[in-house]
Amino acid sequence: MPNVKAGNPENPAVAGRVSVWHRKKGLTSEADWKEFGNIIDPNIAVEIERLAHLSTRRGTRAKDREVISSRSGRLTFKIDELNKSNLQFVFGSKQDAEDDTLAVNEGKIVDNPGGTGTVELGESEISSVIVRSISEEETEVTYEDGVDYTVDLANGILTVLNTGDLNDATLVPRFHVFFQIEVETQSFEGFDGSEIEGEVKFQCLTPEGLKWAAVAKNTSVRTNGDISIGDGGTWQEMSISIEFLEDTNGELVRIHLPKAEQIND
Repeated sequence: MPNVKAGNPENPAVAGRVSVWHRKKGLTSEADWKEFGNIIDPNIAVEIERLAHLSTRRGTRAKDREVISSRSGRLTFKIDELNKSNLQFVFGSKQDAEDDTLAVNEGKIVDNPGGTGTVELGESEISSVIVRSISEEETEVTYEDGVDYTVDLANGILTVLNTGDLNDATLVPRFHVFFQIEVETQSFEGFDGSEIEGEVKFQCLTPEGLKWAAVAKNTSVRTNGDISIGDGGTWQEMSISIEFLEDTNGELVRIHLPKAEQIND
């Protein structure tokens, strides 16, 4: 018998460095490559559909031919690094972000320090403040700036006046402060109905083992499921799906195996 040699059982592969890079369609500079950052649970799915031909020439139906009728592939993973580029991938927007502003809301329930007492709101450069009662058993009361309190908007300090309805802390032991901070932003439309197309480079560099990369010249990036916001006890995670599309050479993806000595572990 010819000798049958098994593969090396001492050569399992554990990824040491996994990264995904994207360059938008139409861009050609090396500086245009953007990294997704930390990659969680990366997977490459391959879907091949085959069309079977059944022949009855010998009396019974038997499959005598099979051809591939469709082929597709996708790369899926999660990211937990939030930046403008990643949020555009997640919210499906390829338009350029524009300069904008946003009034950020904040609310606090505070103990009433009584007449001439102060409350530090913990923010500066506040644009507006509303003070109101917190009782759910009667009609809500909105207190009046300049009558019941004053606010140093620049430093975020509220002072209770000794002439208004907040003067006696035994009658109004606590109150609600709602305020807004005007911030400069960059904004873009989410889910604008367009596909983010471009090139993708997936690199899997294993320590002391096989190193490989998958390169797709024509891809579409989209959200793959829900956006996990978290509750402060977990990282925010967002799922990404990158569909491999046929490029000008008729390829979905090309796999590269760099020589090990060319890449440091």
